Amino acid sequence: MKRTASLSSRGNALWFVLLGLFLLGALTVFLSRSGSSVDQSGDVEQLRIMSSEIFRTAKGIEEAVRQMQARGISENDLSFDGGPAGYTDCGRDDCKIFKSAGGGQAYKAPRSAWLDSDASAEALYGTWFIPANVCVDGVPSGAGCDTDSSGMSEDLVLILPWIRADLCKQINRELGIDNPAGNPPMETGDAWTAGNAKFAGTFADGAMIDDAASVLTGKRAGCFAGKAGSLPNGGYHYFHVLLRR
Repeated sequence: MKRTASLSSRGNALWFVLLGLFLLGALTVFLSRSGSSVDQSGDVEQLRIMSSEIFRTAKGIEEAVRQMQARGISENDLSFDGGPAGYTDCGRDDCKIFKSAGGGQAYKAPRSAWLDSDASAEALYGTWFIPANVCVDGVPSGAGCDTDSSGMSEDLVLILPWIRADLCKQINRELGIDNPAGNPPMETGDAWTAGNAKFAGTFADGAMIDDAASVLTGKRAGCFAGKAGSLPNGGYHYFHVLLRR
């Protein structure tokens, strides 16, 4: 009788040990998954903050362009001198986006956290870019705005080249733009003209921002993947139309 009771006690003790191990394992898995969810939530929130900063900068420059035009500054006289390096000086301050007498914008270089550090050796890395002779498919013209023999269909576009892939995708999500198969839409050819030509006050046929699935058609802002062998050669790039024509 005592032998049976002893075996029963040992059996109960073993059962409690196994139950404790099971509960400990379940708790570990739960905490691990909870921590992962918190990390992912934190990452998304950081991406939202970064995309909001980018949107604010672009909208500020767009509003400056609008106000300057309302004061009688011609689109051909708009100058980005005093901001990113290498832009034409219009000869007076009231036609400069980055002067208090003009657009009143203070130039802020892109934050390093926005950028893909693997592309740090690429031209235009770490700067805002206003390309020469670029249009966006369907804004407002139809397909072929880069080859229609009319300088009236080109747009004034602001581009932030070489940003992080996850930020590019988040930007599109924020703007309601599809990321086909989970990736930003890919440009069909050159997104800007040879030599990374910068806006100098004139408009002519050049390059078009578009994609094979027409995800970006008619969009005034979004993010795309560069096509290998074209301009830009890979990477991810945000665009914002400052002035549609």
